[in-house]
Amino acid sequence: MFNNSVEILEHAIAYAKKQGIRVRREMLDGTTSGLCRIGNAPCIFLDQSSTADQQLTEIMRALQSESSKAEEKKSRTTIALQ
Repeated sequence: MFNNSVEILEHAIAYAKKQGIRVRREMLDGTTSGLCRIGNAPCIFLDQSSTADQQLTEIMRALQSESSKAEEKKSRTTIALQ
């Protein structure tokens, strides 16, 4: 299905964008990649100087974190409504 890490990374970035997460690829000069919030919007920063495998690891970690936060929020809302 996918030929290499670069292709998988591109699909992961597209998926993140479909989920409403901004993805920025920048030279971070040693600053950690990952998920943050700009205002109320989630944003994933990827270090452009990292390998595709490293970027893929970071975006997958960020997506997992964002998914966990969404599930936690959903659980709190459900409990509050009961």
